[in-house]
Amino acid sequence: GKHKPDISELESQERAAEDAEKSIEAEYIRALRDLQDFQKLGERYEELQRQRKVISRESAGVVRLSRDLSGDNEKRVSFKSFVLGMYLSLVSAYASKRFSQMSDGRYRLSVRTETEDRRSQAGLELDVLDAATGIKRPVGTLSGGEKFMASISLALGLADAIQERSGGIELEAVFIDEGFGALDDQALDNAISI
Repeated sequence: GKHKPDISELESQERAAEDAEKSIEAEYIRALRDLQDFQKLGERYEELQRQRKVISRESAGVVRLSRDLSGDNEKRVSFKSFVLGMYLSLVSAYASKRFSQMSDGRYRLSVRTETEDRRSQAGLELDVLDAATGIKRPVGTLSGGEKFMASISLALGLADAIQERSGGIELEAVFIDEGFGALDDQALDNAISI
């Protein structure tokens, strides 16, 4: 009751199985190569992660310094503003003496160290201390004649600061175009004599 198998059909199936085996073997070899490549990439990734951590630790101080210098600090003052603020403090100290003399001791200038608005930077704004009221306020609140005296005081304060820092440079003249018409007689006499 047995029947004879079809040899050609079996040979055909054997060839198909051999072809499938070769195809699977080639795919297996490709998969092994891919796995090795992925392992190398994984090792490279881990090495780069280690290097990144080292660089991150080493550069933390530089990054912090960069942020501080750019103004990303608690005072919100950049290094440039800090340096300019130092010069402005010097200029305003000289200007304050002149302004006090011109205003018969009523006004003095000072650099604002705190901002009213946390979004802006501090260190480059001027306030005026009014001896008559004892209140410090922005220079923008001065009257026209008072602003003119403050401007002259700042120009002369800048000249004084330049002469102090430059060793030997003397500024012997200041040209003023307008503004004296806003002063009363006493303020005009004070401004001209100073």
